[in-house]
Amino acid sequence: MAAASEQQGLIDRVLHLDELSVKKKIRVLNIFFLAVITAMVAYTSLTLFRQKSDGLVINIAGRQRMLTQKFTKEFFLSLALPGEKAGGADRSRMDKTRRLFELSLAALTDGGETFMDLGLTRPVQLAGTSSSEVRAQLV
Repeated sequence: MAAASEQQGLIDRVLHLDELSVKKKIRVLNIFFLAVITAMVAYTSLTLFRQKSDGLVINIAGRQRMLTQKFTKEFFLSLALPGEKAGGADRSRMDKTRRLFELSLAALTDGGETFMDLGLTRPVQLAGTSSSEVRAQLV
C-alpha cells in the first residue's frame, strides 16, 4: 500500500498536480482524453487507409484460380469441338483469358494495371508486393 502511495506522490510531483486547482485538473483531464481519442481516430483512419486495397488484391488473387480453370475448360472445349469456327471462337476466348491472367499476375507481383472484368474494360491499379514469400508463390 505504501508503494502505491509513493507512486501517486511521484506522479503528483512530476506533473505538478498538487499545485493545480480542481478546475485546472479537470481541464487537464479533458485535454488528455481528447488527445487520446484523437490519437485513436488517427490510428484507425491510417489503418483503414492502408487496408483499402486489400479487398481488391484478394479478389484478383482468387480470380487467378478461376482463370486457370476457365482457360483449361476453353482449351479442352476447343479440342473437342469440330470445325474451324468453333476452334477460332474458343481460341479468341482463350487468348482473352490468358491475357487477363498474365496481366493480373504481373500486377499482383510487380504492381501495375489489370482489369476487373473479362472484357478488359474496367482497369484497376495494384501496388504489387514487396514480400519475397508472396512473390515466390506467385511466380
